[in-house]
Amino acid sequence: MNQFSLKNKIHIKGNQGGAIYLPLCAKPAFVKLINKHEDLLEDCLRHCLATTKADVLVFIADGDVMTEAVMATETASRAQRVVAALSVSIRDKVDAAIGKVNDARIKGVVHWEDVASTERFKTVMGVLENFMAHDVDDSLGAGANFTDGIMRIQHHVKTLVKNLFTQRVEKARAAGCAMTNVFTGKGLSMVPGARYRKWYQHLERACLLELSAIMVGLQHGAQMFTEMRYLTNDPRGMTYIAGCMQNLRQTIAGLSSGPSTVLLKSATEMHGITFMKFKENNSFTCK
Repeated sequence: MNQFSLKNKIHIKGNQGGAIYLPLCAKPAFVKLINKHEDLLEDCLRHCLATTKADVLVFIADGDVMTEAVMATETASRAQRVVAALSVSIRDKVDAAIGKVNDARIKGVVHWEDVASTERFKTVMGVLENFMAHDVDDSLGAGANFTDGIMRIQHHVKTLVKNLFTQRVEKARAAGCAMTNVFTGKGLSMVPGARYRKWYQHLERACLLELSAIMVGLQHGAQMFTEMRYLTNDPRGMTYIAGCMQNLRQTIAGLSSGPSTVLLKSATEMHGITFMKFKENNSFTCK
């Protein structure tokens, strides 16, 4: 008998029957979890196959999307070293799990570099980066609708960064570790200093990378995988990300000018997010 259970909870309804992807984050806590439960990845794959008729793609979230997040509090060299080692560990277990399940509907495994190499991703990421760098005081003749839209996009992303950073600080302090929040607690005001600005910039870029990937979907060969099945026992972080995604979609769709055709198309396509909620029978919590 398994020491855990898996249960789906739809967070955002997407394309019924759309191909799904299973993101696995190269984080120490996640590797600790799958090391403790040797059958977890195999059971996740079987659960996905049993609860949908769609094809499945495994996505190991490593590379820049995870390194940038780690660099919010660590050096670049350490972040790259840690994420690379975790990625190898996850890939070994994924390959073993896929071999055991042995189902043709599992279409393969991709890493971050595969996701980020597509032209559609590069376009969306580039536009979002330009939006975040845009000086609304210098609108260059853009209309009021466009300028207001840029301000709202910046607000949505900065709010996401604040929520994620605050969550990180809360977990660190709960574990007895001292950690400074880059936000003062008053709106989106930040603690002054180049160090904290740098931390913020790394986490903002990590957020933009993840938002772009979710908005675009994952391409593997000629097939698109747009419906996320997110394995978690604490969906708060992804709930923040999904909320920001919904706000961005609405704002981008309402812009009368400015967004690229690719961004506008991506923003108007609804991609689903389903939490595959993990519960350990002995109430173990992965922080």
